[in-house]
Amino acid sequence: MSDPLISVLIPTYNVEKYIREAVESISNQTYRNLEIIVVDDGSTDNTHSILEELRLKDSRIRLFKMGVNRGIVETLNFALTQATGTYIARMDGDDVSMPERLQKQYLFLQQHPDVALVGLNIIIVNEQGQLIYKDNYLYDFDKIRLGLKYASPIPHVWLTTRELYRQIGNYRIQTAEDFDFILRAIDAGFEVTNHPEYLYSQRIRHGNTSTTSGLLQRKAVKYALKLHQERAESGKQTDSYSDADLQLALKSGTLERIMFQRSSDFHYHYLTVKNRSRFVSLFWLSLAVLVSPYHQISHLYKRKKYKKLKNLPKT
Repeated sequence: MSDPLISVLIPTYNVEKYIREAVESISNQTYRNLEIIVVDDGSTDNTHSILEELRLKDSRIRLFKMGVNRGIVETLNFALTQATGTYIARMDGDDVSMPERLQKQYLFLQQHPDVALVGLNIIIVNEQGQLIYKDNYLYDFDKIRLGLKYASPIPHVWLTTRELYRQIGNYRIQTAEDFDFILRAIDAGFEVTNHPEYLYSQRIRHGNTSTTSGLLQRKAVKYALKLHQERAESGKQTDSYSDADLQLALKSGTLERIMFQRSSDFHYHYLTVKNRSRFVSLFWLSLAVLVSPYHQISHLYKRKKYKKLKNLPKT
């Protein structure tokens, strides 16, 4: 019996420096029965021409291009309409998947039929691909539910079935689309967890979501948690989501945006040196907190609570 088809969704935007390595890391997976759906979200650099070259080398690549930049939610939802696989996975255009990533995620789901969706642990690297730190996630489902208010429990590069998307629905909250989907899946009664191995390398750089949309992401996460609370209180899977309410929730003032961006720059410096110099890293972290105290202190508090949760005995 042949392995089922996995559709790998790769949204891309202006990642010419990294896209070749990213796509090739999927082409070279040990799990071979793939369709690789790459959607270029209106790139203005050489991303699309590199993708055209890669498509000629691997017939499993299906390449699409948005006329204008539409954002990650529309791009991913378009990719979902093109997917024909039994399973759905995601890959970012500036990251790297380890060769056995999909094979191990698929086998995990086969060995744990009660689990509907599986993530993995992540290696965080800088723009040059050098290690910054390793980010391990929770595995115990009870802990995952406890930690929802502190951090997204599953990284966005999970593997699940296309059927789960049919039941839960598409992505919808820009910059927190993965967290919102996980919350809806859990609220609908599905069990999710993470593979214990580090199977993915995520790049932190100036220009990706973590540095350009940080403030929007914080506000989007807060909105996703509000909807989660609504569903918990009503006992239903429906909520009050609307595009108008989302835009209101994401609204911010000019000064808030400027200060948060400066704080994010300082925090980026903190991440790049945290493993090399404790004194220098604390200097950058202090600046980040000083410039945007509300957002950074809240973030540090949640990270501390989440880290403590990881060390609790398994329930």
